[in-house]
Amino acid sequence: MERRNFGTTGLATSVLGMGCSRLGSFGSTSSPEEAKATIRLAVERGVSYFDTADIYGQGDSERLLGAALGADRDRVLIATKAGRRFSGQARLAARLKAPIKMAMKLLPGLKDGVKKARAGQLSTDFSADYLTGALEASLKRLGTDRVDIFMLHSPPVDVLGDAALFDKLARLKEAGKIRCLGVSVETMADVPLAARLPGVEAIQLPVGRPERQSLAPLLPELEARGIAVVGRELFAGSNGAAADAPSRASLLQEAVALPGLAVALVGMSSRGHLEANLAALA
Repeated sequence: MERRNFGTTGLATSVLGMGCSRLGSFGSTSSPEEAKATIRLAVERGVSYFDTADIYGQGDSERLLGAALGADRDRVLIATKAGRRFSGQARLAARLKAPIKMAMKLLPGLKDGVKKARAGQLSTDFSADYLTGALEASLKRLGTDRVDIFMLHSPPVDVLGDAALFDKLARLKEAGKIRCLGVSVETMADVPLAARLPGVEAIQLPVGRPERQSLAPLLPELEARGIAVVGRELFAGSNGAAADAPSRASLLQEAVALPGLAVALVGMSSRGHLEANLAALA
């Protein structure tokens, strides 16, 4: 597995990163055992970047990741995100996840309804106090004393202009709770704003074909600033062609070849997904 520098942080990462958004989610078709087996196999095969967030799987993504890594925790980089939160109703639904998932299997049409209901239960909170509490909760779920990259999860423009917030978050780095501070941007227009913030060392952004024209001038600028670029949504804009393995492999190879990219994230919830992506980069 090719490894690359993670900006100027002194860290290094595998060029392929595992996106963990579907682990433990209502829509996942993989069992918790398969998810953990996939994570362990990924580590064995050289994948060293794992991307999650406190809301993924209502916290179960972080729990599964922490449980699967175990003694291998120091071999990898863990990136998690915060700033979005579920309502009390959604947190209650998380406790009923097993019966809800069973109902979704029996009634396939229920899946879209669950997705819409979930989206409607999300709000945002980017206050320093909330983010600090969210980080502590993530550390507990992950079973670790620090995360390698702590990212704001799609913050709005007003948050991206709040330099004072990032000064406060820098204290978490001084305390050893995080190693790098970053931003997962919602749109390409947010990238220049995020890049100017004090202390930001990594930016996660979409790198699918629709974004390539916008990316061209941004990647050299981010590289010059020493900011690590984490690419997501590699298969966007493929007009459905990415459903077949050769097309997915081609899109992954295109993304990895982008200048200045540190790591390309691909959502993987089974060992079959993992093996297909590893084969594309062999």
